[in-house]
Amino acid sequence: MSVPTYEDMMRPVLEILAANGETQFRTMPDQVADVMHMSEADRAQKIGSGQLVVTNRVGWAITYMVQAGVVSRPRRGYAEITPVVANS
Repeated sequence: MSVPTYEDMMRPVLEILAANGETQFRTMPDQVADVMHMSEADRAQKIGSGQLVVTNRVGWAITYMVQAGVVSRPRRGYAEITPVVANS
């Protein structure tokens, strides 16, 4: 199995944010990997810079959801679902 794409990680990210509210970025890759049942080998994959692939892709998933207005960054290093989405 390979590491899921950032698009595939968007739903688990939203589910984690819905369950936990404001969540620290650095905890999310492990939580997403758990939800997606990723193997230890997949979790250990790195990109050229040395960053974990799962961390990179969770970051991009959050970035694109922020641009879409679904997720906000209330303070540095944290994300949460926007009020409009949370009340839907």
